[in-house]
Amino acid sequence: FRVWSWGRLEPGWWFFADPDAFPLTEAALEKFATWNEYTENPQLECIPPGMPLTMGNPYPIEFVKQDENTIVMHAHEFDVTRVIHLDAAPDPSVEESIMGYSVGHWEDENTLVVDTANINYPYFNRVGISSGPDLTVHERFIVDDKAGTLRYFTTITDPWALTEPYEKELLWIWTPGQQLGSYDCEVSEVYAQQVKCKRI
Repeated sequence: FRVWSWGRLEPGWWFFADPDAFPLTEAALEKFATWNEYTENPQLECIPPGMPLTMGNPYPIEFVKQDENTIVMHAHEFDVTRVIHLDAAPDPSVEESIMGYSVGHWEDENTLVVDTANINYPYFNRVGISSGPDLTVHERFIVDDKAGTLRYFTTITDPWALTEPYEKELLWIWTPGQQLGSYDCEVSEVYAQQVKCKRI
């Protein structure tokens, strides 16, 4: 329960990767071919990224213990908030949202396991790869107190977009005194005019 700063394990970011970096289905490849970055990229209009790609952002994140059964994750980028319900069961009846419905449990005192479903966000990454209606995300957050790190393992399953589950490992680093700022995204007037013209 602290603020964690980004610590990359390898060059580049998976959420900006080209299609050949993922085991995509033909349907996902065909849809990607028609994507227009200027008119279909939600982030250019300050719409926060949903799951799973919000977890790949290079900005600090913070975990807060709201109560005995609830953990809230705040991300600096786009002022995103995720709620993790501890010792709860997946609930298909919960209304879908861009962050989905996350349930978690402690595997031991340093490992938090989270499963997320009910995700309603159109993209798998930030450069036009779409996601399907049955997307689920499995995550493991492992704290190493001695090293001051938070290791992150995720498995993304999407029968519509992926021919097999996609796995990724990321890393965050604890820097004492680090605080979460406010993102305050604003759409520039120049971009708004360009998009308006392209859509017309």
